[in-house]
This record gives sequence, C-alpha cells and structure tokens, in this order.
Amino acid sequence: MDICQQDTRIPDETLFFRWLPSIELNYPKELIIPDPGQGHKSEFIKVKVSGEGWALNYGVGRKVGPIESNSYQIELRPKEDTVCFSIAKKGKPEILTKCQITVPRLKWKTSKHEAWNGKLQNIKRDELVYGESFYLFICTNDFSNKYDLSAILETNGQRIQEGKFVQQGINYNLELNQFYDTIKRNRSEIMLKAVIRREEHSIGETYILKITPPIISCKIHSCSFETDSIENMMSHFKKCHLSNFIEHITYKEIREYDKSLPPEIYKCPHCPFYSYTDYPQNATTAICNHIESVHHKQVRFCVVSIIDEIRQSVFPNLPFVYKCKSCGSHFRNFSKKKQVEHFFEKHENEICEYSET
Repeated sequence: MDICQQDTRIPDETLFFRWLPSIELNYPKELIIPDPGQGHKSEFIKVKVSGEGWALNYGVGRKVGPIESNSYQIELRPKEDTVCFSIAKKGKPEILTKCQITVPRLKWKTSKHEAWNGKLQNIKRDELVYGESFYLFICTNDFSNKYDLSAILETNGQRIQEGKFVQQGINYNLELNQFYDTIKRNRSEIMLKAVIRREEHSIGETYILKITPPIISCKIHSCSFETDSIENMMSHFKKCHLSNFIEHITYKEIREYDKSLPPEIYKCPHCPFYSYTDYPQNATTAICNHIESVHHKQVRFCVVSIIDEIRQSVFPNLPFVYKCKSCGSHFRNFSKKKQVEHFFEKHENEICEYSET
C-alpha cells in the first residue's frame, strides 16, 4: 500500500501487509481442569488454510500431523499453555504470518515453589509457619473469562474449613495460613480442593494440595511401631498395649454400682464353699460352722476379692467394669473401641510421639 501526498500523488512511504485468504483454527476454549493424579494431557490445535501453496512452520520437536489438504493438527504438550507457529506462501517468505494460541489450562503452585503444575502437590505441616506468608496460586491462562474460586479443606471426606481465592489478573491466590490452626489440630491427612465457578455456574473441582500427616511413633517402652495414620496407631495400641493400661475395678468399687452386693465374701480353704449372706446367720458364723462341721478342721478362711472368681463362683451377673490405670476412669462395659478412644483423647501424649516426615 502506497502512502501519497494528496496533491502530487507521489508515494512517500509503502506499507507491506501479510495476508491469508482464509484460516480456520479449532482448539479448546473452555477451561481445562486436569486429573490431579495424571496432570494435563496433550491437546491438539487444528489449523486449516484455504488455497494452495501454503506451508506451516511450527518449530523443532513438536508433533504435527496433516489431516487433509492444507489442514494440520498441532500438539500442545502437557507442560505448555501456548503454541506458536507461522504460515507462509511457498517461495514467498516475505508474507509469513505468525500465530500464537493460548489454551486455558488450570495450573497451580505455592509461593515456595517455582514451577506451575497440574498435579496434586504434597506439602508438609511444618511448611506452615505462624506469622509467615504462604500462598497458593492458581492460573487459568484465560484472558476472556473471570472465575469464582473457592478452597475446601477436607479430612476423611469431611469438610473442616473453607476459603476464597482472590483474583489478580488471570491468577488467583489463597493465603494458606488462614488454615493454620485447623491443620495443626488435625493429625490425619488433609486435602485441599478447589471449586471453580463462572457466572454462578459450576465449572468443576479438583484436588490441588495434600498436606501429609506426621509420622506417629509408639512411645511405649521397647516398641518401635511407626505409622502416618492415627487409625493404624489406634489399631496397634488396641492389639498390643491396651491390656497393660486397664485393670478390673476392685470388689469394693463395684459395690458402688450394686448396693445389694454383700460387703465381704468368705471362702472355705478346703472346698468351694462361699459365705456371703446374713441369713440365716451372719457370714462369719456361716463359714466357721461349715469348716468345723464339714471338715473338722481348725477354722481358717480367706476373704475373696478377685472379681473373676466372684463372677464365676458366686455372682455370675456381676457387671463388667474396668478402669484406666492412668486416670482411674471407669468403663462400664468391655468395649475395647471406647477404651482406645479414651486413651487417645485423654492420654495421647503417653502413647504417641509426632514428627514431620
């Protein structure tokens, strides 16, 4: 195109324009949310140019396949967001036209990492330091749309806290330290999930961060058991150590639950005779008369206090009551599950030692 003076029509300058008769581009335009386990996969951009004699240049190492005449399929690799290529007429490099296409892909990183990622990332609890900024960033690579992003903190499939991302251009950030107390209180594995919405419509959701549980070591003497699961530690304690931390309550203590029980029970040393009733005579008289009349022995007898013996030989319906050796709490049934829960709620520091991996 010549730029001329109006009166002389003499060219002062000439502008050269690149042109294409027609080009069709087909590529993903909606936000792509990756599988957090696999990350992003390859996407493909289809390019079609009308007319004959056009050549596509796309650089080295990129997978490009012809589909049909003047049509191509260009691979966008998993770690890329943008692909650049050029189109020129064969033999006429001066009309080369450059193209750049960005596909909206959801990626993320923390402020302590450099590279953007589309896979679930692990962080340790000790990476959260009270009073020290620690952010999670999400990038959409979408210049056309605005999104509403929420964060949901979960453990064992239950929501424990929620937060909101703040938009900065095509990026969104979340201050992770707002979850500091919640994360420190929960010893189990914690997952952070991002929920993506646009114009009040759900686009999708994906897990982004996994906050690894600490290593739990058994503190009980000479035990070397370790795990990263509080459930595994509770199972180990139930199987290997629970019996060392509980005991039967005494007969005196069990009378607090059943006032009808006699204060004392006497046993004959020569036969399985027990004296525990005041009728027709008191218990002491009954055991003495038994020994003298049946065994013709010197009167000597013992007071029975072993709960299992009393239950087996005297009162078969005696209630099962146990107590914690550490604090004396009573368990009115033999539910080992409840006993284990008690120890981990009240005496966890005696059993467990936590350390970061």
